[in-house]
Amino acid sequence: LLLRAIVTLGVARLTLKLLPFARVRRLLTPRPGAPRHAHIAPLNVRWAIKHAERVIPDATCLPQAVTAEALLTRAGYPVALRIGVTKREDGRFEAHAWAESGGRIVIGDLPWGLGEFSHLPPLPGAWDEPGAAK
Repeated sequence: LLLRAIVTLGVARLTLKLLPFARVRRLLTPRPGAPRHAHIAPLNVRWAIKHAERVIPDATCLPQAVTAEALLTRAGYPVALRIGVTKREDGRFEAHAWAESGGRIVIGDLPWGLGEFSHLPPLPGAWDEPGAAK
C-alpha cells in the first residue's frame, strides 16, 4: 500500500500540473467494476499517503485528495472528493481539498478544522463527470 501510495501521489502531483483535473482523476481512479483490493482500510490509506508525502516533494492537498480517491475507490469504499474556498483578509482566495469516506475525512483535515472554508458541493465521481467515457 505504501508503494502504491508513493507512485499514485507522484503521478497525481505531476499530472495535475500537465493535464486537466478531470482527466487526471479518470487516469488514476479505476473504472467501475475494476478489480478491488478489499483488504485495505481507510485508516491505512491515510497512513500511506501521510508517509508518501514525505517522499514526494510539494504533494499538496489536491494530489493527496486525488490519491486518496484512487486508493479508496480501488479498495471498494465510497469516496467524496471535496474542495473548499476562503477569502483571506488580504483579499486572496485560498482553496483546500480533502477526501471523505463514510462521512469521515480520510485525508486533508486541518488541525484548526475546515470551518473557515466554504465547502463546495462534492465533486461527482471521476467516471460520472459529463463527457467521461463509461
